[in-house]
Amino acid sequence: MFLGVALFLLATTGPAWALDYSVKVEPGVAIPFTPPQDSRYGVGGAAAIKAGIGFWGLLDLQLAGHFVGLSAQPGTPDIGTAWGIGGGVRLKLPHRISIVSPWIDSDLLYVRTGPLDRFGFTVGAGVSFALHKEKIVWLGPFIRYMQIVQGERVGFQNDDAKIIILGVSLEIGNPPRKR
Repeated sequence: MFLGVALFLLATTGPAWALDYSVKVEPGVAIPFTPPQDSRYGVGGAAAIKAGIGFWGLLDLQLAGHFVGLSAQPGTPDIGTAWGIGGGVRLKLPHRISIVSPWIDSDLLYVRTGPLDRFGFTVGAGVSFALHKEKIVWLGPFIRYMQIVQGERVGFQNDDAKIIILGVSLEIGNPPRKR
């Protein structure tokens, strides 16, 4: 169904060669929910910043930076941190159509946790609301799943880190073009 809606919106937008741009800031609460992270760490914070270039008002290609910091449980010496950088895509209801814009996105990441380099990815969904009639600033809630892949290492518990992030997305971009 989503693919059908996306194809309809793409087909009805008309030709457009001008690019849209945006910057997104996404602070949130990070919750680990699988071993060993959920027994070592508690709820923490997360933040992402994304720079996007939009096509047809429907698709953004984005560069993304992510940070997660999980609080230490008793007996755990340090907080758990992960820094990630990468890129991804966002599909959204074009901003020119409505003052409400649901979206889904995904990022592929290079992640640094302590001294280790890992692959990670995120998948998120949210809804943004225009804060004024020019539709330059958008704000709304989101939920994001983040997985940091742990390769096989002798002497370690080799489970991936799986984290849910709940937060608010703030987007600033150029005003949507009338088509």
